[in-house]
Amino acid sequence: MNMEWLHTIDIENVLIVDDHPDDVELATHIVLDEFPGCRIEDARTAEEGLAKVAQARWSLILLDLKLPLKSGLEVLPEIRLLAPEAGVIMLTGHGDERIAVQAMRAGADYYIAKSKDFFMALPLVIREVLEKRFLRHTLAHTEDRYRLLIENMMDLIYELDEEGRFRFVSLAIMDILGYSPREAIGRHYSEFVHPDDLPTLGRRFQERRMGNRAARCTEIRLLTKSGAVRLFEVSASGVYDLHRRFHATAGIARDIT
Repeated sequence: MNMEWLHTIDIENVLIVDDHPDDVELATHIVLDEFPGCRIEDARTAEEGLAKVAQARWSLILLDLKLPLKSGLEVLPEIRLLAPEAGVIMLTGHGDERIAVQAMRAGADYYIAKSKDFFMALPLVIREVLEKRFLRHTLAHTEDRYRLLIENMMDLIYELDEEGRFRFVSLAIMDILGYSPREAIGRHYSEFVHPDDLPTLGRRFQERRMGNRAARCTEIRLLTKSGAVRLFEVSASGVYDLHRRFHATAGIARDIT
């Protein structure tokens, strides 16, 4: 596997929260072998771990399940809130599927038992966790860019559910029709269309429901919140799942009044 992407990730700071000195020392050697030069700190209690999580930005946190006073599972939700971008690996002295499920639900990226093969598997686990974190971070930034692009377009971008109700509508609806996106979400498209144009739109909608994937461009009249009539050029197409079942309508409406 090509690991060039690791050079784009901040893997300088690693925190090990574990009250077993031997395990801390072994984990430290493993991490340094994989990522030479990274800074590693350790904490021996849950409270100390929380304090250190709050004081710095961590790319990776190794959290032991069994800790004095509080378990790693108890503080995991708070650690996740303090360090949302960090990879968190829960460590335990024995395997337990029930605890593993609880750890993943609480925010751990991985759950691994300290078996005889533990320190052999740990480097691969670390790389997998960092890769997934990197991909999530990249996807989130991509989604933010698309969201900003859509929100700043003058044309109206929208999505209708299977029944024709607005599932998404861009901010342009405020300038074009006078409604806020919240006022439109959940309402049927027919509420915004001039009555004389409803039969045409109804036929187009039924065509998409029956599997016609072709994008259709239609001129229709929409009603603003004040009751004014404006002419739009609407291009819409159906969205289908892998089984070719109709899922939604995606469209763009341009004011050509």
